[in-house]
Amino acid sequence: MRNVKLTVEYDGSGYFGWQVQPDQLTVQSELEAALSRITDSPVSTIASGRTDAGTHALGQVVNFKTSSAIDNASLVRGTNSLLPDDIAIRKAEDAPPDFHARYSALSKIYCYLILNREEPSAFYRNYAWHIPYALDLEAMASALPIIIGKKDFSSFRAVSSSDRNPIRNVLNAQVSSKGDTIRFELEAE
Repeated sequence: MRNVKLTVEYDGSGYFGWQVQPDQLTVQSELEAALSRITDSPVSTIASGRTDAGTHALGQVVNFKTSSAIDNASLVRGTNSLLPDDIAIRKAEDAPPDFHARYSALSKIYCYLILNREEPSAFYRNYAWHIPYALDLEAMASALPIIIGKKDFSSFRAVSSSDRNPIRNVLNAQVSSKGDTIRFELEAE
């Protein structure tokens, strides 16, 4: 049995998040269906984390076990040919038997975009929060050190969250701008 590690990207605009849900279109259900066809056996994936509806990923790590002998390059090409255009496998590699996408992750990087101009954008509507008035980038940057370190993020989670521990360790936080786009990048355990 092989343990295969995938790096996946997707535009989550049309999905109800990562995790399989009854009667809902999810990224996991699409990926598992395509992988099952390519490997000719049922596939159950494990992701480094779940995403909410409408959330995108550029490098989400996923793993699954398979007895299929298909080489990794063929696995990527074949699975991508079966996936919708808004989901793609960027890379497949054999992982150690004990590799687990969620529990082996050391940190995750989150990126948030703000389109900071008067007019909205047809292109960025699903990728950036539109704020039509001027923002103070210097003030934002000076506030970032406040969130670095171990903090209680209870107020940022759903009331029905099954995660018992709201404490997260933010390792890095940066803000930058290019043209009329402001980018926040946070790295956390």
